[in-house]
Amino acid sequence: MTRENWQPKISMGLPIYNGDRFLRPALDSLLGQTFGDLELIISDNASTDATEEICREYARADDRVRYVRQERNIGANANYNEVVRLSRAPLFRWVADDDVVRPGFLERTYELLRDDPDAVLAHSLTAYIDEEGRPLERDGDGYRTPHGEHVDPPDRPISQRRLRSPLPHVRLRDVLLNTRWCFEIFGLLRRDALLKTPLQQRFYGTDKVLLAELALLGTWREAEEPLFERRFHERASNHLSVWQKAKWADPNAKRTILPPVTRMVRGYREAIARQDLPLYEKARCYEAIGVLAVQPDKFRKLLLPGPHNYFGIGNRPSAVARL
Repeated sequence: MTRENWQPKISMGLPIYNGDRFLRPALDSLLGQTFGDLELIISDNASTDATEEICREYARADDRVRYVRQERNIGANANYNEVVRLSRAPLFRWVADDDVVRPGFLERTYELLRDDPDAVLAHSLTAYIDEEGRPLERDGDGYRTPHGEHVDPPDRPISQRRLRSPLPHVRLRDVLLNTRWCFEIFGLLRRDALLKTPLQQRFYGTDKVLLAELALLGTWREAEEPLFERRFHERASNHLSVWQKAKWADPNAKRTILPPVTRMVRGYREAIARQDLPLYEKARCYEAIGVLAVQPDKFRKLLLPGPHNYFGIGNRPSAVARL
């Protein structure tokens, strides 16, 4: 069977823009998985650094790699959706150009989805690394980067949450209240479930809205070992201000009176409306949005200036663009 007609068991999609600094270790970790029946689709968002050269080198060396270059920068979220469109496998995983996965990540998450037909997402515990791939040092209840930045710990493990509940509203409420980092967006997903959603939409916070809808569609599983390594560095997108993140999601985004987070609430409502659920269950899902709205930390982000203020008040814009 030729590669043109070959259907792998797993598709991985790498949307990238000017990511040459950490690209080689990322690609090596993806192609060095113990689970080898995979394809890696790279969509280059018109990079101007060495990204194209590196990607073409890997595509020549490994016929599981497909490299596509966009003629112009289409924005981060549209590029995320492009790799889904190009994928062929029943299981899909988004990957980033700066993170790495340990060799058993795909094998373990594949087994979790294979053995649980109700699950739509499988991930692993997360470890933090710095620019050189070294583990971050502990700092109280979190971690500290070599630059002195304090980093909050990962979200609580899925095994300690309610994401395996048979009730959609319980899973939704858990995502709304307990998901901050959204690392699960880089988990292994059932492609048919993913295609029931609008994928990555053009607004700030769309990754959490997508995770919320995936929680409505099925349960989540987790390999209880840190097989996913999140790299913290000065160019990481978490350094962007609220309005920079809105621009990162959609290059055409304009400042408005309402904060970017407003679109997230609308996204949650639309996700619930798309589900074929009993009226009582659907009502409990809408109720979960109301519970989210009255959480004390949400009021702090609305009222107090700072790096996470929903209006961008007190944000410190990053000098690095991440389109």
